[in-house]
Amino acid sequence: MASPSTKLSAGGMKAGKNQVKVAETTGSRPRLNRLGALNLHRTEDTVLREDPGINAENIAYFVGARRETDPLSQKIPIILDNAGYPWAECVKDIAYGRNIELHYLPPDSPNLNPIERLWKYMNEPVRNNVYFPDAQTFRETLRHFFHVMLPEKATELTTRLTDHFQILKPASSG
Repeated sequence: MASPSTKLSAGGMKAGKNQVKVAETTGSRPRLNRLGALNLHRTEDTVLREDPGINAENIAYFVGARRETDPLSQKIPIILDNAGYPWAECVKDIAYGRNIELHYLPPDSPNLNPIERLWKYMNEPVRNNVYFPDAQTFRETLRHFFHVMLPEKATELTTRLTDHFQILKPASSG
């Protein structure tokens, strides 16, 4: 998750020194580390956790805690990016012991991960061209998005946050 600073999504400058547009930004960039799990069938049930850092232990705890919302008899698929932490043995052990199936994305493929598409969607109304004077204001804005705005927009998101992908044949396969 990005730091709490203004994310400029469009820009331009008019000619002339009296027409310069200045965008306020924060002087510091404290990092907000969030782990998220998105239920594609119930977007409003997105699970988030903020941690002081992202490491194997925090990912293992998050994966294990994900089990609390579903019966043990139901296998839960979790899609993870290709960073090193999700591959740690402690993450795999927690998942195996709780009937959780881990799926690892190929390198450089964030658009295949539905939670990454949710982060991108969240940026549009929350971060793009918005000034946050401090990290606390940013955190409160994120909480409002996930607890108020996301449930209201869940139906709208069904076309953006899907697992419907088309498998393409390589051009060289004839």
